[in-house]
Amino acid sequence: MAVRDTLLFACGTAASRSALRTIFEDTFHILEAGNAPQTMLFLEQNHHCIAAVILDTTQKELGCANVLSEMERLSLLEDIPVIVIADENYPHMAALAFEHGASDMVFSNYDPTVFHHRVHTIIDLYRHKWYLQDVVKEQEYMLRHSNDAMVDALSSIIEYRSVESGLHILRVRRFTKILLEEIARSCPEYKLTQETIDIISSASALHDIGKIAIPDAILNKPGKLTAEEWGIMKSHTLSGCHIIETLHDIGNHEYLRYAHNICHYHHERWTGGGYPEGISGDDIPICAQVVGLADVYDALTTERVYKEAIPHDQAVNMIINGESGSFSPRLIACFKHVAPQFDALAREYADGSSPKNEEFNVELPGPEYHSGVDTLQIAQFKYLSLLHHMDSTAMEIDLDKGLIHSIYSPHLDLAPVCACSTIPDAIRALYALIIPEEREKMQTLMEKDIPAFFESGNRRQVHYFHILGENSKQPTPYQLTLLRPNPSDESRSMLNLWQRSNDMVTPSASVPNSTTLYPDDAVHGLLTGLLRYRNDRWFTLESNSTKLAELLGYTDEELYTKFHGHLIELVVPEDREMVRRVIDQQLSSSPSIALGYRLRHKDGNTIWVLNKSHRTVEADGNEYLYGTLTNITYSQKVQQELQANLERYQTILETMDSIIFEWNPETDRAYFSKKWENFFGYPPLTVDVMKRLST
Repeated sequence: MAVRDTLLFACGTAASRSALRTIFEDTFHILEAGNAPQTMLFLEQNHHCIAAVILDTTQKELGCANVLSEMERLSLLEDIPVIVIADENYPHMAALAFEHGASDMVFSNYDPTVFHHRVHTIIDLYRHKWYLQDVVKEQEYMLRHSNDAMVDALSSIIEYRSVESGLHILRVRRFTKILLEEIARSCPEYKLTQETIDIISSASALHDIGKIAIPDAILNKPGKLTAEEWGIMKSHTLSGCHIIETLHDIGNHEYLRYAHNICHYHHERWTGGGYPEGISGDDIPICAQVVGLADVYDALTTERVYKEAIPHDQAVNMIINGESGSFSPRLIACFKHVAPQFDALAREYADGSSPKNEEFNVELPGPEYHSGVDTLQIAQFKYLSLLHHMDSTAMEIDLDKGLIHSIYSPHLDLAPVCACSTIPDAIRALYALIIPEEREKMQTLMEKDIPAFFESGNRRQVHYFHILGENSKQPTPYQLTLLRPNPSDESRSMLNLWQRSNDMVTPSASVPNSTTLYPDDAVHGLLTGLLRYRNDRWFTLESNSTKLAELLGYTDEELYTKFHGHLIELVVPEDREMVRRVIDQQLSSSPSIALGYRLRHKDGNTIWVLNKSHRTVEADGNEYLYGTLTNITYSQKVQQELQANLERYQTILETMDSIIFEWNPETDRAYFSKKWENFFGYPPLTVDVMKRLST
């Protein structure tokens, strides 16, 4: 058990901290914080040795409720008691503190001796709690090792019945642990702790326990299974679940829960098409996703009764390219990073070798295989490379925290903005750079458009401005794109991308306003105004849609007589079913929709629009959609031209029968876009051979 011998004083004044130090310095080590950020920093860095926090709520800058709420979010209140000092003139603060998880409270006119005794009493109670927690953990550890022995025995039954690789269970357990540890580092959203990783790794040994129920003739058949035999083989997932359900008396319910999920879902696949349920995405538990990938890798790289083993590089490429079932992009990114460790482990625990002790002591590849850069850093490198390719200035902005951070800034025109460390300074710098004719538009962007952007829940918003740089003789047109990585997040954080734009006409001094600076359909008729329509079969318009009528060349009366006020009747017939289907799909997972489709103009021409709407339930109990239609005819034409070019490029590649691959010279690993055998007729060459051939 860690020694908890430190008190953290969270007090806003030096005088109050000095008074507390006099009381406790003889019996505890002391940490002192003068505000809430310092308090949380000390807690995160030293929580294993902190015995208690003394929080002075008489100092407003400490934010008592905020500190306690943050401690609760980080699960620190379970292990660290908080004693609150409250102002006797505001007794309601005591109730507030207790409501947010405080352990005890004293008023600011406390008696030092009494206070000293109360703090020691609370810490003694928690010390007993900490001792009991350690005892429980030790018992769980012993029980888990007992479970492992039982699992190994059960797994051996499968291995003796099946001519499948004898060390398959052990390897899958190790592969699972390696991949889970990489996911824990690179994908914190899964909240994987070391304890959870250990339990899942151990439980993975039961992934094929259901094969006990499969007849030998099917389990060990050397040829291809018939449809009926394959159906019986697939039943091992549910049979295994039934077996695990009979083990409920062994005690560790968390272990059994993971084992059950792994057994049930490890053959499901990210895009669907797996078995037994056919679920997809993160509906598949992460434990089953990881074991599923580990199982596939081992099946590919080891000899089975029905196949020869294939080389590591070929197996990795097959998994990455979805030739052995689809896996999560995040999982694939992590797998690529630890693939050399998989290779080393597979060699160490190859069939026919003598298995070592339970601890994984395989010497992992050296620097030539593993650079020490984690998956998140690799993603960051790719992200910066993409910004470089796009020639974009990128800035992260968090309006809630008042933070601005320049990520990548290739444009000298915008250097004064990127150099700013606060949002107000950046706004002032931007106003100084934008041509005078567009400053009113920038004001509208700041005061109306950006707040509306966050309220709408949209992912993307585009604006156009002209920047007159310090050394520029003519203003340079820029496209400003506002991006929200997670629109469902309520925080007001976004990514701003500035790109030089060729879609804008350079302004002249005679231009009175900025609306004439853009191509015709980039502004004229761009927004039809706010639409309000029912979420019914016809998307019935419920408000004045004059702008929509004008966009399509109709009168208001024609909109409601000829088309009955139904938005769906304005959509070209070929797109109507798609519109209904996509809106239903998007609303099933989010209250917002965004899709493009075609409307028919009165003159017979087709107009492409982007519909961005948000669903709400009003007082009458009906669902309504509020949104805008954006004329994207011009951009759609450009996109179609790009698509045509892409198809030409793809045709050229197919004609050349080329292989595209990603080669990391640091690891000497290459990931191919198609099966090497299809091109050469034999397995992939080693990197060394490729190098010799290239010279």
